[in-house]
Parts: sequence; structure tokens; C-alpha cells
Amino acid sequence: MYDQALQKTVDLGIKGGLAKGLGMGTVYLLLYFTWALLLWFAGKMVQKGTIHGGPAFVTILNSVVGGMYAFNPSFLSAFYYDGE
Repeated sequence: MYDQALQKTVDLGIKGGLAKGLGMGTVYLLLYFTWALLLWFAGKMVQKGTIHGGPAFVTILNSVVGGMYAFNPSFLSAFYYDGE
């Protein structure tokens, strides 16, 4: 009887876990794809002589660190503070 009562919770937990896994997988896929594109493009620019390695490296670091903090909820809350 107790097993039957928990079955809905188990099914919901499995579906929730699958949704969270797919969501996080998609986020990390986009994150690593963006980093790879950034590294590839910076490498091409260094290879063509458009930019040197130092400024390219600094740009890569700025993009990665800025991207990590740009969508942080605590950072976004600073723009929506209503004074209460």
C-alpha cells in the first residue's frame, strides 16, 4: 500500500531528474561550444597577424569571466531592486 502511494512521487522524480539533466546538459553544451568558438576565432586572428597572443588571451578571459557573471541571479537582482 505504501509502495503504491509513493509511485506517483517516484514517477514525478524521474521526470524531473530527466528534465533537469537535459536542461543542464544543454547549458553546458552551449557554454563549451561558445568557448571553443572563441578559442578558434582568436587562434585564427593570431594566425593571420590581426592581433597578438596577449590581447587575444585577455579577450578570451574577459569573455569567459564576464559570461559567468552576466547571468548570475545576484548580479541581475541589482537591476531590479525596487527599494523595499
